Amino acid sequence: MKQQKQAKAILLSMILSLGLGAIANLQPLFAQNSSDKCSEAKVTKYIREVSQGSNEARGSLFQCKSKVVPALITALKDPDPKVRSSAAASLGWIGKDAKNAVPALVNALKDPNTDVRTSTALALGNIGKDAKNAVPALITALKDPDQKVRFWTALALGGIGKDAKDAVPDLITLLKDFDSGVRSSAASALGSIGKDSKNAIPALLKALKDSNESVRSEAANALKQIDSSIKF
Repeated sequence: MKQQKQAKAILLSMILSLGLGAIANLQPLFAQNSSDKCSEAKVTKYIREVSQGSNEARGSLFQCKSKVVPALITALKDPDPKVRSSAAASLGWIGKDAKNAVPALVNALKDPNTDVRTSTALALGNIGKDAKNAVPALITALKDPDQKVRFWTALALGGIGKDAKDAVPDLITLLKDFDSGVRSSAASALGSIGKDSKNAIPALLKALKDSNESVRSEAANALKQIDSSIKF
């Protein structure tokens, strides 16, 4: 639960950590925008100001969504992995209004670059229920060799919610992952899916004895979300 609330803040951090230079590489795409308010230079400026806590800049950036999303979809195919990762993270920060990017993001889950796959999973989770068509691809991504990708893929399925119920068996398996963060995110996702995760109850009860405090906490929260009558 807490992990999903932190996702957008982490997305912005990822965008900024990639450097404004990566965002600046999108200039040819943004150049197609006729509105000066949504030019590449202005969008870059807004992102910088948002990182400094400007609500006005956040509002300005969101006003440009309709023009920025198509450019970011195109950027998911850029030769530079930093640009692809920045584009995916930016789409996730936009959230549900980037739902038209879901097919492109599904393809990006197979990107050879780990950072791109991580940003893509984050993006799909923040788009939420409108990313339900990505569930089959996300289920496959739960087996990614990188734990960061598995971690954010599980949370992405949680962000989609009950429409991700087909992922329950794989999320149950993930409760045994060697990485505690992945186990924690799997428990969180099962809770977010809700009543359709009832088959996970035995595994979540076992997770209450996990050596990691976060896993235990997320398992307890998940059990409450799945069946509030459970006593433990």
